[in-house]
Amino acid sequence: MTLHRYGAWISHAAWLALGTGTWAAPVSYDIDAQRSQPSFEVMHQGVPRWKGRFQFARGTMTLDREALWGQVQLDIDMSSLDFGGSVMNNFVKGPLMFDVLRFPMAHFNGQLADLVDGLPTKVEGMLTLHGVTKPLRLNFHQVRCAPSLGSGRERCVASASGVFYRDDYGVDMGKAMGFDMAVMLKIHAEAVAAVP
Repeated sequence: MTLHRYGAWISHAAWLALGTGTWAAPVSYDIDAQRSQPSFEVMHQGVPRWKGRFQFARGTMTLDREALWGQVQLDIDMSSLDFGGSVMNNFVKGPLMFDVLRFPMAHFNGQLADLVDGLPTKVEGMLTLHGVTKPLRLNFHQVRCAPSLGSGRERCVASASGVFYRDDYGVDMGKAMGFDMAVMLKIHAEAVAAVP
C-alpha cells in the first residue's frame, strides 16, 4: 500500500461546498468515524492486486460558503489497517513496511481547490506518513448534503480518490524487485455539522 497522493484520507472537504441555505460565518463539521473509511488498492503493473482499508479515521472540517473557502484535517490510525488476513496485516504493519509502532498515525491537512458551480473538484493538502510529509491531491467524484433525520443538523457525504507512491514516504520494500510503488486511495467520508 502506498501513500503519496494518499487518501483518506482527507477528502471530506468536498462536502463543504454542497448544502442548502446561506451561511454568514464559517461552519465546523465533525467527521463521523463510524461512517468514514479510507480504502486502498495496491497496484501491480497498473492493475489493482491487493485491496484493504483503514477501519478508523477521525477529523474536522470547516466551511465558509460566503468566501467559497474550506479546509479539512484528518487523522488515520495506521494500526487499523486491514487487508483481510492476519499474516498480511502483521507484515504491512511491521518494521519492513509502515512500522506502526513507531508511526502510529497518518495526518492530512488540506484546502478545497478549483470550485466549479460552488463545489470543490479536489483538495490540495499535505500528508504526513511514516514520518515524512509530502503534498497530496485528492479528486472528488461525489458530494451531497442534507439535514439529518432527528437532529436536523446538516450531514454531508463525499467520495474521493487519488494515487500516492509509498517510496516517497520511505516505504520502498520490494522496489528493487520491481514491485509497483503506486497505491490507489479511495475515501468514503461523512461529516455532520458540529453543535454550535
